[in-house]
Amino acid sequence: IRMLFENGANIKSRDKYGQAPLLHAMHNRREGTTDMLLKYGAGPQLKDDNGPNLLSRAAEYGRIAIFHRLLNLLRRRADANLPDSHGRTPFMWAALEGHEEVTRLLLSGVN
Repeated sequence: IRMLFENGANIKSRDKYGQAPLLHAMHNRREGTTDMLLKYGAGPQLKDDNGPNLLSRAAEYGRIAIFHRLLNLLRRRADANLPDSHGRTPFMWAALEGHEEVTRLLLSGVN
């Protein structure tokens, strides 16, 4: 993956379903790949063509390890209250799906 991006691969490219590599990595619990994609410029606000952004997806799926990795980004530049194209925030997704730890993190004011 590193070689692809060092040679000009588009970090925000999409597959035929409109999903970016970062969303696939997060969904499939590929923490190392997620870290690398974030390092090369994929942002936590990146949305797929269906609307949800990475924060919303991490909250929806309860990806605690990835959520912790995003905390530093959230503190520096990302908005944890940014709604997706359906109007749902990461907090709403976490609460809807019953992911208590993610909900607590968001309530503690990660941004």
